[in-house]
Amino acid sequence: ESGYPSLAANDLAQDVFVSVACSGAGISAFATDMAHFPDEEIPPQFNALSGNETVVSVTIGDNDAGFGEVTETCLKAKRRSDTPCQDKYVTSDGNKMTEAAAALAKPLGEALDAIRDRSPKAKIFVLGYGQIIPEDGKDCWGKVNVSASDAPYFYGWQNAITTTEKATAEAHGAIYVDFFDQSKG
Repeated sequence: ESGYPSLAANDLAQDVFVSVACSGAGISAFATDMAHFPDEEIPPQFNALSGNETVVSVTIGDNDAGFGEVTETCLKAKRRSDTPCQDKYVTSDGNKMTEAAAALAKPLGEALDAIRDRSPKAKIFVLGYGQIIPEDGKDCWGKVNVSASDAPYFYGWQNAITTTEKATAEAHGAIYVDFFDQSKG
């Protein structure tokens, strides 16, 4: 396993370690089976909690905030002047991306409370996400095709996820580990 939980457990010489990390999982995967390609069902991640854990770490939320659709829309402009991000998500009623990020608070908070109920001795860590692009999108074209006009909207979405997750972790007694600022550049 090469994911951060496995690497951290190895570095910390953990005697017992279980990872139920699953790419593409949403917050619902804590409590319900998750379909997995091609025809497999992955059991709920809560099933891995026995109540004896001393550390539980989670990285969750960007899929719930639309990661796949947002990246496919915002980071694949056809021309440098295109604004597919704004065109799809920003209306006179608001910014649907930042609204989706803010909507993470309730389900994430409920999941953290459920982890606490299942593992009362555990320190719970919510590990955030790193930056995908800089705020101005400078030097991105050709790597990810985001226009200079759309870059601040995409960056704002990333930052809104970080802000929501940090506040939610703190409000529910978890420790937030911020990779957003540390991944700048």
